[in-house]
Amino acid sequence: VGGVLLLACAVFVFVAPSTIARVNRVTGVPNISAPWVYSLLTAFCGSCLLLIIAWRNGLADRSAATVRAVRWVIAGTFTVIAALWVLFALADAPVERLRDLDTYYANTPYMREMILLYLSAQALATVITSALIWNWVRTDGLDAWLRWGLQFLGAGYATQLSFYAVKLPAVIARLSGHRLDWLSTAVAPPLA
Repeated sequence: VGGVLLLACAVFVFVAPSTIARVNRVTGVPNISAPWVYSLLTAFCGSCLLLIIAWRNGLADRSAATVRAVRWVIAGTFTVIAALWVLFALADAPVERLRDLDTYYANTPYMREMILLYLSAQALATVITSALIWNWVRTDGLDAWLRWGLQFLGAGYATQLSFYAVKLPAVIARLSGHRLDWLSTAVAPPLA
């Protein structure tokens, strides 16, 4: 829980355009905040999934299935984060973009892959976590407070899925030569 909260706070701090600009300026690397923020978001999504696995199965559960699930989540999260940094290092993204990086660089080699990777990985983690939550809500014998809390979390994950349902089409539109940038810059941020 502490790790999830720490990552959530870090995301809120580093996703602000003023912080993005400051990190880019301090490091001297245009858009270095992109893989940093995407890594924090990916780690947050992975941590949330781990939290639900641990809560659902009980912290003392050391069954082979639980251990395997935990290892897959950790390995997948670290693999995605490493790939984000490699793709950013290979990309040419010299123009600093504070609010529209995803659509501005949607056709740029390696940036395109980095953007699609972070969106896809986070959307997948969100879908899996949401499915685990709603599956757990339907379990018999849940305490009323736990059921209410899970339903509240489930609503939050539905909202998070709507973020990806808006962001991905904006990026894909750019890839196909169309412009739906307003979905990414005006609609997605309030959903986040």
